[in-house]
Amino acid sequence: MKQNWNDFITPLYNEEHERLFKVAYRRTLNWELAQDLVQDVFLLAIFHQAKLMQHPKLGAWLMQTLQNLIMNEMRSPSRKDIPLDAAGEIPAGTADLPLDSLLPAQLHPREREILIWRFEQNMRYSEMSDRLGVSEDLCRKWVSRAVIKCRKFMRE
Repeated sequence: MKQNWNDFITPLYNEEHERLFKVAYRRTLNWELAQDLVQDVFLLAIFHQAKLMQHPKLGAWLMQTLQNLIMNEMRSPSRKDIPLDAAGEIPAGTADLPLDSLLPAQLHPREREILIWRFEQNMRYSEMSDRLGVSEDLCRKWVSRAVIKCRKFMRE
């Protein structure tokens, strides 16, 4: 008898979603992106259900699929460095204010910290990556994402 896709995916989702989300969030530092990536993993699982029903290690397949999606996302052209001055217009008369007071309140504390290090303290990526315990390349991506979010919030 052929198994219903819901009978296949629901228990799999219940068992693996939290673990996959934690990994995705740790790698991307973006809640929405992590949710989207995990959702994409389960959509792929539904698409490949026939093959996966015979797969001996479903959790490993899901994790590898997530890792591949994360790598593809990190390589995406939309993840290139964006200068802070492209984030939006800074109002006149605010040049002497600390950057922290000018940043949108919606930014995550880590994103605020990264932007302050980079643009107010003129910290090099190598110094930032040492402090954060990540590669220099990943540090650049985090700064780019923070700038993108900053620009988005400043336009709202």
